[in-house]
Amino acid sequence: FSEGTSSNDWVELFNPTDSSVDVSGWTITDNNSSDTLPLSVTPIPAGGYAVIIASGSTVTVPGSAIRIELSSTTIGNGLAIGGDKVIINDLSSTSVDAVSWGSDTSVFPTPPAAPAASKSLARLPNGTDSDTASDWSSSSSPTPGVGN
Repeated sequence: FSEGTSSNDWVELFNPTDSSVDVSGWTITDNNSSDTLPLSVTPIPAGGYAVIIASGSTVTVPGSAIRIELSSTTIGNGLAIGGDKVIINDLSSTSVDAVSWGSDTSVFPTPPAAPAASKSLARLPNGTDSDTASDWSSSSSPTPGVGN
């Protein structure tokens, strides 16, 4: 994900499975509010990417990725540079994935450092998910919708 201003906030979803994943109606939550993903979202193909952006976003999503545009002008109440969290919940409100960073310790007791403005946090290597803060690293070259 990347944060800084609401027009360039984005959250990338990667599907590491062998089957497509339908995320229609799932929710994305930050530290203050939630947004529901549109019901018309194209399923994320096996090994594919989706990028969640706010309405009116300036983020370029490559044609190879699924573009998920929220109806609100922010993701949650806007992703805060100094500390925030992102939680993705499925239709049964089960957390599928989560990360906190900077001063927000709600997901990880010792979260990854907050990225500088116009930078991003990324899972490195791509697709690594051990449910620990060590999966995440600051990226100076954000790559929405493609491998890290």
